[in-house]
Amino acid sequence: MTASLTATLLRPVAATAPHVSYAWLREESGRKHTMGVALATAGGELCAVAEALWLDPRPRAA
Repeated sequence: MTASLTATLLRPVAATAPHVSYAWLREESGRKHTMGVALATAGGELCAVAEALWLDPRPRAA
């Protein structure tokens, strides 16, 4: 599940234009996974960057 998401918009994003999204693992520690995210135009111009913290669910007690 997503625990937090912080984004910075660098330029307007046109909903009708093609874009390329990127995501990569930045760090893992136990159940926590920090991801980097970027959105660019089809021509390669950076539109937005973000960082997301994802948490794996805790195992259910038996």
